[in-house]
Amino acid sequence: MSDCLSIQFGGNAVSFTTDSEAVLDALAVHLRHCLAEAAPALADFHITAVTETVFRVAVDGGVLYPRLEFGQVLQVLLKEALTRLNGGCASGPVFHAAALADARGGVILCGQSGSGKSTLAAWMLASRSFTYLTDEVIACSQDGGQISGFARSLVLKKGSAFLWQRFLGEEGGEGLLRFPDGSAWIEPLLLNKDGLSFQTIPRLLLFPRYVP
Repeated sequence: MSDCLSIQFGGNAVSFTTDSEAVLDALAVHLRHCLAEAAPALADFHITAVTETVFRVAVDGGVLYPRLEFGQVLQVLLKEALTRLNGGCASGPVFHAAALADARGGVILCGQSGSGKSTLAAWMLASRSFTYLTDEVIACSQDGGQISGFARSLVLKKGSAFLWQRFLGEEGGEGLLRFPDGSAWIEPLLLNKDGLSFQTIPRLLLFPRYVP
């Protein structure tokens, strides 16, 4: 028996169908703030268990990856789904950036992968002074006013593990998903239980540079 969930960004959706309870549960937790109501999907991803630890990923009827381990499946699905959502966004321009907000407006963190956007976003969120929109991609409204974010879990690389250990403890708790390469996904409300925003008017643009 297969179960399905859909996520949305920029006015479009993609769907995931899987016979794996573990895959479905992980997606439901770490994409919970991106879930879509019934809506036409730009792409339909099917994840099938080949063995207990190996999975096949197909999209729109064609095999994308024949054999992936659990952690690889989640990372691939996030990348492939977001690529399609970005390309299909009709609500306005899309930018690779993290975004948070406080009472005065939004703070946009721009930079290439590895520049420290997610690390700084996690730190700001845990300070309880900011709410979270995204650590990956924002969409701007056509009139250039509001921005919205793809509110997935924060994705922290190995070098940023000290952050979740400091704020969550060694075990982390439910909502923390650790990968063999040392990276982790953190459900944003773990760092700030009231820390979620869906739209804001930006007031500040920052360009972080990560230094170990």
